Amino acid sequence: MRLYRQSLEKDKSNDWAPFQLGWMYEQGRGVEKNEAEAANFYRKAADLGNAAAMYNLGVLIASGRGVSADQSLAAEWVFKSLKGRNEFALKEMTTNANAWNKQFRRELQRRLKEAGVYDGAIDGEFGQGTTAAIEALAKQ
Repeated sequence: MRLYRQSLEKDKSNDWAPFQLGWMYEQGRGVEKNEAEAANFYRKAADLGNAAAMYNLGVLIASGRGVSADQSLAAEWVFKSLKGRNEFALKEMTTNANAWNKQFRRELQRRLKEAGVYDGAIDGEFGQGTTAAIEALAKQ
């Protein structure tokens, strides 16, 4: 914790230190578990372009852990993570999307449609069309 905090203080453009601090707070590693603090650090890292932090922030927001649940905002962060070519986000959204609620999935489909990579129904059902759109987005 101390070293990551020092790193963040030394270099405000470092996106890895706030990501690691967020993960430590989310997991309770070296510090008392605090998902609100995890979300704060993930947001700092995400704002600096860290795609893994974008995904983790989306997870917290979708589930309302440490922050208010907001499926639209969660989908926005996961969408950004996919655009940032986060491999874990790509795998989750193409193989485990049903673990996410239907409202989140509709919001993600809406964003995919707005990005011009999806032309299917915005129904929260992730079939081949949605999967192909997610993969296409991740390649842009």
